[in-house]
Amino acid sequence: MAEITRRFIDWQQPALQAVTTDLVAKTRVMGFCDLSSMVLVFPGQRAGRRFLELLAGQTQNRNIPPEVITVGDLAERLYRPQKPLADELTQRLAWKRTLLNLPTELVRRVIPFPPQEEDIAAWLRVGEAFATLHRQLAADGLRFADVPGKLPESETREQERWEALAEFQREYLRILDGLEIWDQQTARLVAIEKQECRTTKEIVLVGTVDMNQALRLMLDQVAGQVTAYIHAPASLARRFDRHGCLRPKQWSELPIELNDQQMVLVDKPLDQARAVAARLASCQGRLRVDEVTVGVADETLVPPLQRLLGQGGVATRWTAGQPFGESSLAHLLQALRAYLEQGTTATFAALVRHPDMTDWLNHQGAAAKWLIELDRYISEHLPSRLGTWLKGWTEVEPVRQVYELVESSLAPLRGESRLLGQWREPLTLWLQSLYGHREFDPESERDAGALAACAIVQCGLEGLARLPGTLAPAVSGALALHLVVEQMSRNLVPPPPREEALELLGWLELPLDDANELVIAGFNEGRVPSSLNSDLFLPNTLRTHLGMMDNERRLARDVYALNAILHSRRRVTLIGGRRDSRDEPLHPSRLWFATEPEVIARRVERFYGPSAPSEATVLAALAGPSPASQPESDLLERLSQEELPEVSYDPGMPDESPRTRPGRLMIPRPASARQFEGELSVTAFSDYLASPYRFYLKHVLKLDTLD
Repeated sequence: MAEITRRFIDWQQPALQAVTTDLVAKTRVMGFCDLSSMVLVFPGQRAGRRFLELLAGQTQNRNIPPEVITVGDLAERLYRPQKPLADELTQRLAWKRTLLNLPTELVRRVIPFPPQEEDIAAWLRVGEAFATLHRQLAADGLRFADVPGKLPESETREQERWEALAEFQREYLRILDGLEIWDQQTARLVAIEKQECRTTKEIVLVGTVDMNQALRLMLDQVAGQVTAYIHAPASLARRFDRHGCLRPKQWSELPIELNDQQMVLVDKPLDQARAVAARLASCQGRLRVDEVTVGVADETLVPPLQRLLGQGGVATRWTAGQPFGESSLAHLLQALRAYLEQGTTATFAALVRHPDMTDWLNHQGAAAKWLIELDRYISEHLPSRLGTWLKGWTEVEPVRQVYELVESSLAPLRGESRLLGQWREPLTLWLQSLYGHREFDPESERDAGALAACAIVQCGLEGLARLPGTLAPAVSGALALHLVVEQMSRNLVPPPPREEALELLGWLELPLDDANELVIAGFNEGRVPSSLNSDLFLPNTLRTHLGMMDNERRLARDVYALNAILHSRRRVTLIGGRRDSRDEPLHPSRLWFATEPEVIARRVERFYGPSAPSEATVLAALAGPSPASQPESDLLERLSQEELPEVSYDPGMPDESPRTRPGRLMIPRPASARQFEGELSVTAFSDYLASPYRFYLKHVLKLDTLD
């Protein structure tokens, strides 16, 4: 039987540069490289893009590039599905139908208190839980029916629960078969069982050290056409299996060559951002922006990092992108759904305050200062709902006009419940009317993000139209909107490309990054390594017993990643915090303690002891001596100072106003000539402690809510 070819790339050099050099040497004929017969597989998209850049550079663009994909896309390149594959919403609805079809007594073995039949949203959340469980088990080549036989005999109740789950899965697959569609995970397992995996291409795996079991079984069927590049010295070959993946037990206790100077300990998230800024300041004058990478092991650090570096004039790009659920368009759709469902004054005010809705109202000819008049009407009359107006109130006309504009636009989204797929057209038309007057510039960072978010919503709406009629429930427009947003919430809005931007990479992208200087923030336990101990169906002990992804595999993956990073970079700085954004205590990563016992004791004392250096001392040490061209290290000074811009925007201003575009709300800078006068009360002092800036607005400028 053929085996996968393993090629080791010593980790004293960056992986992508070495792989590119090897492939160019292998395929070059008369100065031209033809890689069109290859499919290169990377852990993430960013590594694939970087490989193509290196390939173009090494061949002076004299090449035919390979197909570049991520490891998540590889399975469908190895077999041909015999039926259309069900999308996520279809799968969730099929699970809902499954649970309603089965006897109540059987369902209650797993769900003691199932939702009411008419509670569509609750049933879909249950469906999502089962779809996730199905996906996780299938990724490692398992079905629900495989689990009971692997449980200890003493786990009688757990065996009964999994036997019920196996019945659920059989009914779920029967429903999909009746609809002439396939479940993707099951289709892969069938392809493995029937030996249907084929390819005419040469599969090249690059840095894919933690593939799931199902994909490994598929690759075994085409092993003679697979090459795995492993970023490690050949002396460590026994620590990798035949697929080029890690043997967890061989890595989990491997010592890590990490010296104390590479680890920086600070207090809170903003301090971590300042520590990153200080290290970047020390690079000025000796490294280009493409020779420095900032890694972020804890994604909650991205906003303070981007804010602080941006204020210092350093453009950044978070390569993972923004979850759609956090985008401006998602917030608009959530506000729209809330108003459609509740119709209250509060939800109306929230909807019209969204910058895109405000922009549309101004374009429709809403009166100047309408938002101020709306606030005044609400504060003086406290209506629970709008639409019934007080006679004799002279300022009601701007409010009535805005209310009628909104209600007129929303009329197609109201009315009787319809099949879910029938809401696609009215929702699409409403979005077109909202944005139809705007011109979007794809080169603008703000507009590029808006266009990407609109594309995600369009994909979700098209998914509604593809739903099988026998699965689609009858829902209101508000619930249809909720389901679209919920379905798309995990999709990522990619950041627009920005030249000369400093890239912020997630932890799992760092081993294949090739920058000389690497600064990693968020190096704390729970992030590096990550762990999962509690799960409704698959706790860590059961995962280990089933051979699935568990905490030991996560630890091995991160031990390997840190070793590869440390050996292949000129300089690496790891930054850890003592407290998170909620002021909860953090612990140092256990990888910092993968060393000799006496060193462990010294590091424990450093993290938890009372003699920790001050923040000023840490920042000064990180910044190092200032370059001759910047004797005062002005970059670090800029990065450490927060300045408030002087432009403001009135959301009630007509569209022809020359001021800042809607959505670009800028905070006015306090005037230094204005001072607080009078005695400082206890309440005023509390306001100052909570926010000096709000104290200035309230107690110096004497502003109230309508100003």
